[in-house]
Amino acid sequence: MTQSHSDRSATDAAISWPAIKLKIPLMLGYLASTTSLCISSVAQLVTFAVLARHLGVEQFGLLVTITAVTNLAMQLCGLGATETLVRRVSADPAIYRDALGHHLILIAATASIIVPLLAVALNHFISVSPDGPTNFVALLCFTISNVVLVRWIFVTEQVFIARFEYGPANLANIGFAVSRMLTALIACYGFGVTRLSDWALWHGGGHLVVAVVCAIVLSRFGRPRWTILINETKLGFYFCTPYFFLAIRQNIDLLVLNVVATPEVIGSYSVARRILDTSTLTVSGLHRLTYPKLAAISARGFGQTVRLARKLLFVVFAITGLTSVGVFVAAPVLPILFGNGFSRTIAYTRALCWIGILLGVQEMAAEALGASGRHAVRAAIYNGGSIVGAIVVATMTYEFLLDGTVTALYATESLVALTFWAVMIVMGNRETVAPSP
Repeated sequence: MTQSHSDRSATDAAISWPAIKLKIPLMLGYLASTTSLCISSVAQLVTFAVLARHLGVEQFGLLVTITAVTNLAMQLCGLGATETLVRRVSADPAIYRDALGHHLILIAATASIIVPLLAVALNHFISVSPDGPTNFVALLCFTISNVVLVRWIFVTEQVFIARFEYGPANLANIGFAVSRMLTALIACYGFGVTRLSDWALWHGGGHLVVAVVCAIVLSRFGRPRWTILINETKLGFYFCTPYFFLAIRQNIDLLVLNVVATPEVIGSYSVARRILDTSTLTVSGLHRLTYPKLAAISARGFGQTVRLARKLLFVVFAITGLTSVGVFVAAPVLPILFGNGFSRTIAYTRALCWIGILLGVQEMAAEALGASGRHAVRAAIYNGGSIVGAIVVATMTYEFLLDGTVTALYATESLVALTFWAVMIVMGNRETVAPSP
């Protein structure tokens, strides 16, 4: 007996509506997460625009260099213990106090080594003030705030994500970005800050206030239990080293340009790079929601994780594609925001904007590997790709300036993305193939 058209329609509706209802919370969660990241992105752009206008192209270029170097160090601060908070606490909330204490111990231990060494190194190579003590104090402020305080502030957001409290996590993200914007507005427009050495004190003070607020907010979840989770230390190392080498790969162009290019080129290109980094926040909103889900489904086997990642890949393409088009179209607005000295930013931004698609694709695979506990594989791909990519980008930038930089970036990001997905699919297929009798 065949089913009538009306019966089939009713059945399809009955089947599809519950399926749609199940996706509504994820869609709303993604919308809220992405909105918060976009608000943070706008706040960061305003901050950069204000600083670029008041510091000028040359000092702004120095600020970008300092930010790039301290970002490298921040990736090692804490040795990847933040991931432990998300992965372990999302599965077992009772371990929160142990995970937090583990994280704080590692932050303190690594910071005690990183901060003094980095401050001395920056003081040797970068001059933000002709006065020696003033120069060192300014660079020390940047180092402490960008390495230690940012790492701690980031912990607050991750704690809420681990507890599946995305609303407070979004507020933490927005609050930090808005606080930096307000600090820049007050410092530059209210107190006439035009020197990088003066901005360092405002920058450090603003970060300290936010860090104290974060400590107060997290205090309601209980005090940390001071212990080291031995098994997590190795996994954390595997987790953080890829981000360290990735940061090298993503900042080596700025460091090499600092040697071979003019301050105007560095300032304009750094704005384009900031726009690229900001554009990836739209897909980061998806990853913030899917990482705990990938971690949960990995208990059923890695093959299930791969299937979910492949389904999410289509969403990644849609989000990053639309974002790249939006950046390309909006590029002419940038000189209006940052000033006439940044006129070259339009061409640089349009040349880089499509890289966001490649970054989103490779991050999806990296998230799947990390959520399933395969940190060694994830680290091997990221570290190998980043080391090779850094060498290629540095060489091409040194030889061909920005033409070489752009070509090398597309080549290396494509290679890393393909490697991630090829390895993950092969691993997933091996696990799902039944053994021969």
